[in-house]
Amino acid sequence: RLAEQAGVPTFAFYTTGCDSPVTLGLSDNPVGVAFQKNDSPSTAILLGVPSETAGQLSQSRRRDWYAIDARGGEVFYLEATGHRLASPVDLDVSIHGDAVGNIADGNILARFQDNSQGAADIRFPASHLDPSGRWVAPRDGRFLVSVRNLIGGIEDDSRRVYSLSV
Repeated sequence: RLAEQAGVPTFAFYTTGCDSPVTLGLSDNPVGVAFQKNDSPSTAILLGVPSETAGQLSQSRRRDWYAIDARGGEVFYLEATGHRLASPVDLDVSIHGDAVGNIADGNILARFQDNSQGAADIRFPASHLDPSGRWVAPRDGRFLVSVRNLIGGIEDDSRRVYSLSV
């Protein structure tokens, strides 16, 4: 187990006939999986708060979309986990101020990228590349959350999985 995975409540499950373990995780929040198509703002999956969801960015330029309903002044903590799951991703999480699909960069209210600050010293490096952050809703409304992989590649890769906690 890698030191950088210390903050993720997961464990490896080994099953007969498989060369690689399956990672299983624990959460005290409601958990969902993005089975439906959510690759555009118009197909964003509405998340309850708090919640955790799992997704897959197998295509190099794919972006998954979620929506959250907020009240002005409400505080949200978002965290995406991919690197700590040994997934070949460098995740970027953005909150967009327009829930009708205006995704221009000028419309991004918050962006969370690499969290390279370790919680320990050099003997036990706990830094990772997973984004997390705090966001305060500026007004009442529905806001879009996008999750994308900054390091794509030409080939599709089904190992590009992540979890998003709100």
